[in-house]
Amino acid sequence: MKCYNHPENDAVATCADCQKGLCHECASIYQEPVCAPCNQKRINYEHQNIFKDFGIMLVLGIGLTYLWVSMFSERLSHGIDVMFVIVYFYIFFSIYNGWKFLNKITPEMFLFMSIIGWIIYF
Repeated sequence: MKCYNHPENDAVATCADCQKGLCHECASIYQEPVCAPCNQKRINYEHQNIFKDFGIMLVLGIGLTYLWVSMFSERLSHGIDVMFVIVYFYIFFSIYNGWKFLNKITPEMFLFMSIIGWIIYF
């Protein structure tokens, strides 16, 4: 088998995604042996996930902050403080990524444990 990029060189590895042959030079570019087009696909996929996650976080942050402020705005004696809104936006903005992070650490526990279970757990 010959290299995908350098047909004059013998392949020493194959691309992890598309199984094309890679010579020593091409196989050692990235930590995992991947050809350049497959690496670009991986980068594009990661960018799409980042923008999707940011959009979800933004919608959650704005939506839940609006609901929270509208529910408790009449209880505040001096109106709505800007710092109050910023802090709650940050809290609600962080829920999605926090939940994703905790699911990476202990996925089985988060799938099956209810709210009461979390109260007992902590």
